Amino acid sequence: AQTAVLALGGTGAPVVAHPALREVAPHNFGPAGSAQQQECRGRPLELLREDARLQAAGGGMDWSLVGPGPKPWWSETVESVDEVDRRLESFRDWLSGRPETSVAVVCHFHVVQLLLRKRRFVVKNCSPLWCEVQGRDWTLLDQADSSGGGGG
Repeated sequence: AQTAVLALGGTGAPVVAHPALREVAPHNFGPAGSAQQQECRGRPLELLREDARLQAAGGGMDWSLVGPGPKPWWSETVESVDEVDRRLESFRDWLSGRPETSVAVVCHFHVVQLLLRKRRFVVKNCSPLWCEVQGRDWTLLDQADSSGGGGG
């Protein structure tokens, strides 16, 4: 959420937090059901809403998809491949129902690899990728270079 706010806050674009885009534990971290690594655990919704860094979106951060209540929106255990696939399918379905024709998706590198179905794809930190999305299929069109330039 913080990266999305830094990139998009103040642009007038809607910034929607989608829990299905949360980080995925690396395959070598542990078997499904084992304790989740700390960096893959989130913060309670109440703390996210109070975070001054996220307030920079000018109140435009949409948390409606992150369920309130005591149950965490992240997984406390390493998810199975099937669980991650179902989660990302739900995101793809949600995105295909959106009215926008151009969107920015901000997520972690492993999620990018899974959305593109490119397991060993190298994703440079904070580098934009341009993709075409047709239904559930994502096609990489261009990858920005590390100097901040890029395609379109």
